Amino acid sequence: MNKILLLIEEYLNTRFFSQADVKAAEPEVKSADAVKMYLSDSFLNDFDDKLKGRLLDNEKEEKNYDLILRYIKRTGKNFFKKNGELNSSAFCKYAMIDDSSLSNIRYNIGNPSRDTVLKLIFALKLTEAEAQKLLNRFGHSFCYTEFRDQLIISMLEYKIYEIESVYEVMEMYRNDGVHHFENLYKEKK
Repeated sequence: MNKILLLIEEYLNTRFFSQADVKAAEPEVKSADAVKMYLSDSFLNDFDDKLKGRLLDNEKEEKNYDLILRYIKRTGKNFFKKNGELNSSAFCKYAMIDDSSLSNIRYNIGNPSRDTVLKLIFALKLTEAEAQKLLNRFGHSFCYTEFRDQLIISMLEYKIYEIESVYEVMEMYRNDGVHHFENLYKEKK
């Protein structure tokens, strides 16, 4: 566990550095015209990238439940019955989510809570980019200024997906007296 904590601490320090470091890393702008050009170029590039991404997403039109099924198959764990259907109760138990949450996703009834989506992210062993995509599909996102999200992103970076490890890491930081947040898992598996 100490090795995991050292990796996470190193990642937190390098990825989420202080605002003073951010200001020091920003390029100096010497005129209003340069600011306009910088903003317009970066805005247009971001807009083009987002537009291309939306077009690609719209071409696929993959339903949220189908995306989750694809991720489940990729985990290598067998949560499928002999007839090919998902054994949803076994998966929900593994992911530590309510059966009703997965059912609501399947039948497109509302959006699951942010914590439910985060639990799915760990159960599905997603990367940060995949996790952000899944969060976005359900109307949520990572908040890069919140320590809990920084911690979650760090664990995704180092592929720490086992619920017991996630629980222990979150508990260690939650109980350190500095960081106040709710543990994603109320208890160990």
